[in-house]
Amino acid sequence: MAKEKTTNRRATAKAATTVDTKTQKMTSQAQARPVIYQMFPRLFSNTTTDCVPDGDILRNGCGKMNDITPKVLKAIRGLGITHVWYTGVIEHAHATDYSRYGITPDNPYVVKGKAGSPYAISDYYDIDPDIAVDVPSRIQEFEALVSRTHAAGMKVLIDFVPNHVARRYHSDAAPAGIEDFGQGDDPTYFFSPRNNFYYIPRSPDSTSATTPSSRRKRRATTASMRSRRATTGMRPSSSTTGLTTATARATSTRCRRPGSRCSIFSATGRRKA
Repeated sequence: MAKEKTTNRRATAKAATTVDTKTQKMTSQAQARPVIYQMFPRLFSNTTTDCVPDGDILRNGCGKMNDITPKVLKAIRGLGITHVWYTGVIEHAHATDYSRYGITPDNPYVVKGKAGSPYAISDYYDIDPDIAVDVPSRIQEFEALVSRTHAAGMKVLIDFVPNHVARRYHSDAAPAGIEDFGQGDDPTYFFSPRNNFYYIPRSPDSTSATTPSSRRKRRATTASMRSRRATTGMRPSSSTTGLTTATARATSTRCRRPGSRCSIFSATGRRKA
């Protein structure tokens, strides 16, 4: 009888140990699972409480990277967060004029509101000046934010879409050998597979659009497209043609400058030879 009781106690102890091991394993797995906190810095640390529609940065304010302090990050970490996803930190089109810092202003007619869209990227290698306290030091301010986030025990995520570029793209921070989107495009074509963008060609009375060279280029492209259709049997669909026409009509009222870019096309940059 005593032997049987001893055996039962051992079996119970073994079962309890097995349950404890499973619980610890589940707890460890839960702790290892990433918990992401998405943050839009221009809104997160903006202290203006009475924003108005279409207000500029002076009226509505804008959050700054420097305002995401160690205290703030410690509180976020206390929620069990493992990663902070900073959205809208890459330089994008906006209505604020930073030309005094060497940043080319964007056309206000093609910017989404005063703040712009964080996915209308104007420089993939730079930081949005709106969220910097000191514009010339914006990259250093972002690097400091990354360091503060790591010091708080969290990792950093940022996101971008390679094809979502602004109507005006120019990088003043790209590594040597990287060309801008649109650099080398031929704006005399509405569409060319060699261009990064669609364009509204120059008007017929413009001499540069009717030179023998430009006419030869257009004829060569037309012949190439016809040859491709004859070889593959593919023809442009009516829906594609209609979309192209609609895009041209919609943008022609805004892109009045001859030879101006009118729509986004390509997703890839090119390196210089």
